[in-house]
Amino acid sequence: MIDTITVYTFRDAMVRRGWTVDGAIALFDLLETYEEETGATLEFDPIAFDCQYSEQTLEELLDYYDDLKEDLKEFIQEEAQTTLPEYLQVRRIIASEESRNGFVLEWLRDNHGMACLSDRGTFIFSPC
Repeated sequence: MIDTITVYTFRDAMVRRGWTVDGAIALFDLLETYEEETGATLEFDPIAFDCQYSEQTLEELLDYYDDLKEDLKEFIQEEAQTTLPEYLQVRRIIASEESRNGFVLEWLRDNHGMACLSDRGTFIFSPC
């Protein structure tokens, strides 16, 4: 017997477990993509999802993962060595944040499997 869960039901259950609204929606999208790509059907179990997945800010990730901190430092130093004309510096700041988040997402995927970024900038991943 299968009952389809809406994003709203999922969001509300995860928010009650301490997730942000954006983080819960991002996790829903991540799990839905997983189901579509693998053909698997996941059981709706908010307790298990809360235990298996984590929502963290970049600062929290850097506090916990020293190797991410070192890898990100190297990435930023390499990116900073590229010189741009002065009028492009504002665009570079915006692009730097996007590329930094992209780097962190790839690092999480390489080290922890599935990962995504919520609309508010928190990272969703499985730390197990």
